[in-house]
Amino acid sequence: MGLIPYSFNSTGTLFEGKYLVTAGHNVYDSWKSDLENIALTCKAKDGTIARASIDRQQILSTRFDKHYTSANHSFSQDYAFVALKSPIPVESSLNLPNKESFNFSEVEVAGFPGGVLRYGKGQYVKNDQLLKHTFKYTVDTTKGMSGGPVWLYHNNKSFLIGVHVSEGMAREVDSKLVERFETWKNEVM
Repeated sequence: MGLIPYSFNSTGTLFEGKYLVTAGHNVYDSWKSDLENIALTCKAKDGTIARASIDRQQILSTRFDKHYTSANHSFSQDYAFVALKSPIPVESSLNLPNKESFNFSEVEVAGFPGGVLRYGKGQYVKNDQLLKHTFKYTVDTTKGMSGGPVWLYHNNKSFLIGVHVSEGMAREVDSKLVERFETWKNEVM
C-alpha cells in the first residue's frame, strides 16, 4: 500500500504584487503537506484576470508568529507572511489599515475553497475578549477560505481588517500585525 500525498488549497491576500498575508495554519501545520506552490488569481494592471503559479523555488521567504503552533492553534497568532522572489504585475485593491479607526458594522469575506471563488457579506461581531486580536462575523465560510481577506470600505477605499482563520472568525489586522509585516518586509528586501 502506498501513501497518497495530502493536498489542500487555501487563500491569501497579495500586496504590492510580491507579499502574501495568509493564515499560519495554511503554511505551517505539520499534519498538512509542505508548501509546494502558490496559485495566484488576481486582477492585472490592465484590468484582465492574471493567473500565475509560483513554485517553491520562487518563494523568497516566509514568516509566521513564533508563538503559533498547530498544537495550541492560537487564533491570535494564526497568520503568516510569504515573499515572492519576483513581483506579479497586479492592480492592488486592498489597503493595510493605518492608525485611523473605523466605525463599521458590515464586513466582506472571500476565499477559494475547492479552487472556486466564494464571497460573502455579513455583520461584524464585537471581538471576544478571551480571544485577543480576533473578531467574529456572520458570514457562512468553509474550509479553503482560511487566510482569505476580511475587508471593509471606508472613504471609498477597501481596507484589509482581518485574515480568516476559522468559521466566522478572523485574526484582526491591527497595528501590531501591520508593524510585524512592515518589519519583516524590510528584512527580506
